[in-house]
Amino acid sequence: MLEGYSVSRPLSGSSRYDLIAEKDGKTAKIQVKSLKLDSAYKDNEDRVYKLEAYSLNPITKKKNLYNENEVDIIVGYNHNNGYFAAVPLKSFEGKYSCVVHTEVGKTRNEYMNSWKALNDLFNTDIVKIQYDKGYLEGMLDAAESELYILYQIKKRSGGGLHSTDPLVIRIKETEDFLRKNGRELE
Repeated sequence: MLEGYSVSRPLSGSSRYDLIAEKDGKTAKIQVKSLKLDSAYKDNEDRVYKLEAYSLNPITKKKNLYNENEVDIIVGYNHNNGYFAAVPLKSFEGKYSCVVHTEVGKTRNEYMNSWKALNDLFNTDIVKIQYDKGYLEGMLDAAESELYILYQIKKRSGGGLHSTDPLVIRIKETEDFLRKNGRELE
């Protein structure tokens, strides 16, 4: 992410979250989901996406809502067009899903293709931190964090991505940026 976060994932599969974002000693638990076009809005000119805030028990088929002790932010990714939404769990208001609009000014649009939810959670002045650290160094650190998340999303997609997929393009651009500025890739 171009926001300066360190991103990690839990070692065990028993966590209710997929990733941890850390910055300035603060952490946020992130659950990664699919971001799907909402069929209820198929006749709208505005593209509306649906994001779910639950896990499904494979045996009982029971939906288990995430709670604020388990997850802070739900991040949804759409594999078809590369859109993502990072929505605070509290925005779901105890519901199994919520919608995110692409049109400015509509419901939860501020979370579409934006890390606003993370920035709000950390209440961090990004510009000040970037200049304090040195703008380029801050951008390089952030690009490494973003690349890690992109790799995780690509891994979860199960492959089958084409070179023109927005995710693949973004990974290549980020790798090129890091290499151009002398950062080693793992």
